[in-house]
Amino acid sequence: MTTPDLPTELWLEILSYLPKGSIRRLIGVNRVLFELGFREIYEEFRLISADKETMKALSQLRHPNIAKHVRRMFIQPAFLPAPNDPRRHSKRRNSWSMPRRPMKQIGGAAHLTGPSGNSQDPAREPDILLRAAKEITNLCINLEDLTITLHECVVTPSFMAFIKSLWIGNSVGPCFRRLTIRTTVAKIPLLLAPLIKHPKDLPNFEELVFDISIAIHLVHTDVDWISATQHLGLFAKAHKQTITALSISSMLYGDVLAELFTNLPHFSKLKKFELFAILNVRTFSNRKIFNEFIALHAPTLEALIIIPRPQGSSIDPPTDNTYRQWLVADVPSNIMEMALFSQFSLPNLRTFHVGLTKTAPEMYHDLSGHSTTVHPPLLPSLICVAPAITRLTLGQAQITRNELSGILNLLPTRGGQVILEEFSFVCHILFCSVLDVLARRLPLLKCLTIKYHMAATDDNDASPTLWNGHPSVTEFPIAMRSRCYPSWPVRYLRMLYASSCNEGHPAEEDMAVVAASISPLVFLDNMRTCTCTVPDLLPRSIWSSMEWHFE
Repeated sequence: MTTPDLPTELWLEILSYLPKGSIRRLIGVNRVLFELGFREIYEEFRLISADKETMKALSQLRHPNIAKHVRRMFIQPAFLPAPNDPRRHSKRRNSWSMPRRPMKQIGGAAHLTGPSGNSQDPAREPDILLRAAKEITNLCINLEDLTITLHECVVTPSFMAFIKSLWIGNSVGPCFRRLTIRTTVAKIPLLLAPLIKHPKDLPNFEELVFDISIAIHLVHTDVDWISATQHLGLFAKAHKQTITALSISSMLYGDVLAELFTNLPHFSKLKKFELFAILNVRTFSNRKIFNEFIALHAPTLEALIIIPRPQGSSIDPPTDNTYRQWLVADVPSNIMEMALFSQFSLPNLRTFHVGLTKTAPEMYHDLSGHSTTVHPPLLPSLICVAPAITRLTLGQAQITRNELSGILNLLPTRGGQVILEEFSFVCHILFCSVLDVLARRLPLLKCLTIKYHMAATDDNDASPTLWNGHPSVTEFPIAMRSRCYPSWPVRYLRMLYASSCNEGHPAEEDMAVVAASISPLVFLDNMRTCTCTVPDLLPRSIWSSMEWHFE
C-alpha cells in the first residue's frame, strides 16, 4: 500500500534526519520518493575504469529517462596507456593489422567479438568503452558539474573524440554550472582546444576550476607554459560574462604565474577567487600583474582565498620571503615590491582565507617560548583593505597568544566592536586565556574553528615543555568548567587536534567542555574528513594515560 504524496519540500526535510543513502530503501513508498531515490542513484557518473561495472552503467544510461538524472560527471581515465607502457606501441600496430570485427550489444553494452562470438583483444576495451560513453553524451541533458582529471597518461584519439562529443553535444547545455580540469601543462591545450573551437552559450556556467600539476615523465618547456596560458585565456574569455567563481591551483615552482594572469580577462560578475600555488621569487616575480587582476575585480569580489601551497598538497610553504613581504608590507622597500596586498581596496569582501607563513627562527622561538626579537606581522591591516570582512580563516602557520592579539587589532570594527562572525585559526597550544580573549574581543562571533596540538591551562612558565600528561593539560577541562560566556553568540564550534594528515581529528572532549561554557545551543561539528586508522582517532586522554618506556 503506497503512502499519499506529501509536498517534496516536506519529504526533503524528513530525509535530512535519516542516514545518507536511506532514500534508496524508500523508493517504493510513493512517486516523490521514487523520483528522489532515482536522482540520488544516477546523479553522478564516474568514468574511471574499463570494467564491467562501468559498462553496466553506460548500458543503463542509454535510456533517456535514466540519463536525464545525471547531474555530475567525473572523468579520470585510468585505462589510458602510460607514457612508458609497451602495450601502447603494440596496440597501435595491431589496430592497423587486425581486420575489423562486427559489433554486437550484450546487455546494452558494446563488446568486440570474434568469429566465435567470444570477447577478443582486451587492449581495445578502452576504445570500446569510450565509444559507448560517446553515445550517451547527448542523453545527459541536465549535466551541471563536469570534472576531468588527466595526468600521467597518453591521450588517445578515441578519448579526444569522447571529450569533443561531450562538449558539442547536449550534455553541456543550459543546466551546466561548473567545470573542473585537473591536468598537466602540456595537456591543457589538448583538452581546451575542442572547447575553444566549438564555443557554446552557457547562461548558467558560473564556476571554473583549474588544477595544474607537474608531469613526472615529460618535463614541460616554456613554450608549453605559454601555450597553456593562452588556451586558458581564450577559454575564459568565451565565458567571462557568466563566471562568478574562479579557482586556480598550481604545483609549478619555476613558471611565472603572471603569464597566466596576463591572459585572463575581466570577469564582470566574479565574486569568488581562489589561488593555491607555490609563491616564491620565481613564480611570484611579477606581482604587479597579479595585483592588477585582483584590483580589476575589487568592486564585485566577495570571497578571496590565497594559499601559498597547491591544493591538497603537503608541500611546505616557500622558504624565501617573497609571499610574506607582499602580504604584510605597508610600504615597498624597493622597486620590486611596488605591488603589495596593502594597496588593495576590497569594499565588498566578506570572506578572506589566507595562508600565513613563518620563518624557521620564528617557529623555533614559538616553541622555545624565549624570544625578544620583534618579527613582522603575519597579517596585513584589514581595516582599510577589507572593511566589511566577516569571515576570516588563517591557515598553515601556528599563531601564538601574542600574535592572536595583534591580529585582532587589525580587524575592521563597527561601533567599537569587531564585526567578525566566523573565525578559524591554527595554534600549537590552546590556552584557556585564548578563549577568554576571543569571547571579549569578538562579541559578534557565531562560528569558531580551532586546530591545535594540545589544550592547557594558563601556565606560562611550563608552556614550552608541555606534554599530554602535564598537569596543565589534564586540568584544562576543570579550568574551562569554571568559565562562562553567556553573552557570546557562538553557535557553531569545531575543535581539531593537529594530525599528520593535515585534516585534523575532532577533539570531542575539549569541544564538549568549551561548548558547556557558552550555551547548550552550540552545534559541535564532530565530522571526520580524513581516512586515518582508528588508533589515530582515539581521544587524547587515552593516549595521555598510557605510560611509554624507552630503553
